Amino acid sequence: MTIKDIFKNIRENNDNPRRFHMMIETLILKLFAKYLKDQGKEFKPYYRNPDTNNRYLEYDGYAVDGFDQIEGKTIIEIKSYTNRASLIHLVNNKNFFDRILNDSLEIKNILIITTLQLSDDYKEKILNRINSLELVKNVGSLTNVVKSK
Repeated sequence: MTIKDIFKNIRENNDNPRRFHMMIETLILKLFAKYLKDQGKEFKPYYRNPDTNNRYLEYDGYAVDGFDQIEGKTIIEIKSYTNRASLIHLVNNKNFFDRILNDSLEIKNILIITTLQLSDDYKEKILNRINSLELVKNVGSLTNVVKSK
C-alpha cells in the first residue's frame, strides 16, 4: 500500500473533513518525529514560540537543526488539501510567509507538505509564485524542498 493509498483510504472512510485533516497531520508528524529521531535531531510537533505574543502562531512542526541536507531551523506546515485551488490560496498569502519569516526563531527553511500529488511543472509554478511575493526575507531555501520528489 502506498502513501497515496493510505491518504485515499483515510479520506474515503471519514466524512468529517476536519477529522481527516487531523488524522493525516498526526500520521505525518509521527513519521517525521521518528525520522528525525533516527537522525539524532530534535523535532517539536505543534510548536508555539514562547517568545512571541501571537497566540495563534503555532507551527505543525519545528525541526530545530533541520534534517537531511536541509540545515538550520525548519518549520513544517502540513496541508491536507483536496484541490489545487487551496494550495494556490496558500502560496498567494504573503502574510503566511511573512509571519513565519518575522518570527524571532530566525527560521531558515519552510517545508510545506501537501496531500496533493503535484507534477514537477506545477511545483515549479508554485515556487515561482512564492519567489514573486515581496517577502521580508528570501525563501531561497524552499527551492530544494519544492523541487524534491
